Parts: sequence; structure tokens; C-alpha cells
Amino acid sequence: MTEPAALTSGKDFEDLRREMSAARDGGQPWFVLGEIFSRALATASDADLPALRTAAAEATRLSPGVLRRYVVLLDRLRVIAASEGLARDALISRVFNAAEVAARIHDLDPQRGMTALLELKAGAVTLDQLRKRLTELPAPELEPFEEPPKEERPSKRSVARGLAAIRSRELKAAFMLKALEPWAGERWGEGASLRRRPATRFYTAHQGFEILGKAGPDRRLAGVELFILDGREESELRYFEGVFPAYLVLATFYPRFFFAFSPSTPDASVARAAALLGAFGAASVGVARVTAQGAVETVVEPSGPPAPDRTGRFDALTQ
Repeated sequence: MTEPAALTSGKDFEDLRREMSAARDGGQPWFVLGEIFSRALATASDADLPALRTAAAEATRLSPGVLRRYVVLLDRLRVIAASEGLARDALISRVFNAAEVAARIHDLDPQRGMTALLELKAGAVTLDQLRKRLTELPAPELEPFEEPPKEERPSKRSVARGLAAIRSRELKAAFMLKALEPWAGERWGEGASLRRRPATRFYTAHQGFEILGKAGPDRRLAGVELFILDGREESELRYFEGVFPAYLVLATFYPRFFFAFSPSTPDASVARAAALLGAFGAASVGVARVTAQGAVETVVEPSGPPAPDRTGRFDALTQ
């Protein structure tokens, strides 16, 4: 399949303005605007992004932030639908604010969230009712926090936000590991186990894991790095692209290596990872994704040995 050309000319931006303006003036719903903007973002270079946002905002008379929310929600609803075995757009409904609330419910309670999304699609629930359901769900518990000295103490609000973000990522990582543990056994056979990768001077072990065979701790079958890229999409993609080359080097110390993405990581970020592997010719590296239902889907299957092959030389990383 031929890759779409990047938006690089004034004509491209004028075409985008016309398409989005026509959709807006024609009364098209939020997901049509989100689809158009998503396609433009996917083919834009970093240098084009500011002009692209400006063109889209002018054409729709909506802020770039609102348009970004359209794209994020569109991706999220499609990921949920795929995890349930539904058609790609089966959970997309016309009322944006209500769909956004239903997706938040799904983040906290997938079963209730699916009910909310299906009822919203059928027109059987209102925005106010969904907001009420959201307030009735328990918030994630925060772990105890040891306060710093008074002169260094941040505001209570910033502490709560920071702790909530950390706790949220911890819960998401724990959910992923619960899915990856049986996956390791199914893929590499009985006795295969998942453990945290030993920390080295070059790589932290924060979200790094490895699959060990039953022959013992020296039997490294595969490496797995967890990625939870559900913040601002552009920032998260820049982060991933920045660390990507380092993990390609780490992958050469394992027969196989997987980038494992969380359910909340946008489709575009997962697709970018797959595209980078192809561009770098990293045959021993695969891409996996944990679904919202706790299954593991293989997006890219490793197809060859590491190059160069450094398997059996992991100790070199600890020297």
C-alpha cells in the first residue's frame, strides 16, 4: 500500500481547510471532523503541525484542543470496539460530550462503560444520566504520601494530581502484566515466566521485563518493554521516537523482543511503532497490545534473528 504524502504545500492546507469547512457548514457530526483531522495529523511532519492546527481551527471555528479531543475519543472508541469484537465504528455516537463521558466510565469500569456506550448508541441514555453514573463510580485510591519539608511543599492540588497520575500508570501496568503472564506461557511453553528485567547502568527496569525459560535465569527467551502512551499524543510520540533507538540496541541481547502497549495507547501511536520497526529493519522485534479485556494481541510478529546477535551477552550491560 502506498503511504499518503505528507502535508507540505500551501495547496494541501487549502484542501484541508475546504474539506473541514464543508463538513462543518454541512452539519457533519464531531466524528467526521475528527476523522478528517486525524488523517491530516497522520501525514503531517512535525514542522507542519502548527500550520495544520491553525488551518483546521480556522475552517471549523473550533479550537485545536477541541479538535484534538475529537481525534483522541475517536481512537479510543475504535480501540474499545475492537477489543469487544465489534465493527470499527460500532460505538461511535453523535453526541460528543456524552460519548466522552461514556468513555471515561469505561476507563474506570469496562463493564459499565460498555453498557453506557451501547445505550448511548441506541439513544437510550442522556448526557446528564451518564454524568451521574460517572460521579457514582469510586475514584482510584491514592497511596500514602510522605510530605516534604514545609518550605518545599507543593500545593495539595498538585500533589493529588501527581499521585493520581502515578497511581493510574501503576494500575495500568499491573493490568498489562496480568495479561502478559499467561501470554508468555502460551507463546513460549510451560515453565516460561515473566520477570522484571535486571536494572543496568544503561537501562532502568521500571517498565522492562523478560521472559525466562524453565532452564533457569540464564535462559532469556525474550524481552518485553511496556509502553503506556496515553498522555498528549504528540508529546508521547516524540518520547517514543526518542527512546526507540536505545531499545533496538537492547533488543539485540534477546532472541525476541516486544514493545507491549497499553489499551489506552492510541492506535496512531501503535501504528507508528510498527512503521518504525519496518523502517529500521528490526526483524527480531515485535509489537503487542493488551486489550481492554485483558487479552494480548500481536500487532507485529518478529520475523528473524537480532542483528547483530548479542544473545547470551546480557552481562555486558551490567559491566
